[in-house]
Amino acid sequence: MVVEVGYAQGWDPEARAPWRPISAREARERDVTGLPYVVVYREPGREAPLEVRLVSWRDHYVGLWVYDAQGRRTYDLDMRVLDAPSRLLRRYICDGPPAGPPPAGLADPGRGAGKP
Repeated sequence: MVVEVGYAQGWDPEARAPWRPISAREARERDVTGLPYVVVYREPGREAPLEVRLVSWRDHYVGLWVYDAQGRRTYDLDMRVLDAPSRLLRRYICDGPPAGPPPAGLADPGRGAGKP
């Protein structure tokens, strides 16, 4: 499987698309300075991303969202950096495919309204 990697300043959960794409070089700069950015993993020809990693070191945050082929978020991991940069606290994890078809009108049908 070929996986394409892209970077952006943010993620639009409704469109399931990168917001303000950036280069790998700019993503590295943002990483070093602690500014937020996202890493998007895609398979060529697939509309929905494979996964999205949300990073904001200044906010002590790392998130992971995994999508199925229908664009539903099926895995959600939220981690916070603890006192030592090498230690992460797993705040919550949600996994498993959603039951039934997604309700119409939800911003992210994988997990429902109210989730970032």
